[in-house]
Amino acid sequence: MGIRKLEVQTDSAMALQLIVEAGEHHPHLILVREARRLVNLDWQVRMLHIYREGNTVVDYLASVGHGLMPRNHSIDNHCSELNYWLYFDLARVQTPHLVVNN
Repeated sequence: MGIRKLEVQTDSAMALQLIVEAGEHHPHLILVREARRLVNLDWQVRMLHIYREGNTVVDYLASVGHGLMPRNHSIDNHCSELNYWLYFDLARVQTPHLVVNN
């Protein structure tokens, strides 16, 4: 696609930490190595931790894709809801997240 600069945003600080410093005996080493391989391709990659409340579009897409088999999927059936979250993301509206302490 000709992408030269890529910004990766994730709400998982642990995932970022694993990509940077996971040992060679980590139980998910295959995934970590693949992520490292992708980061080290011929492009500039900037990886950021972002709270899911700060990126509702990604959170929405992750919830739609949760449980689906890994392959390309169309989100045509979700366009109106996706547009809703895109609007809030562009307006920089952050949604609160309820945290329950047990």
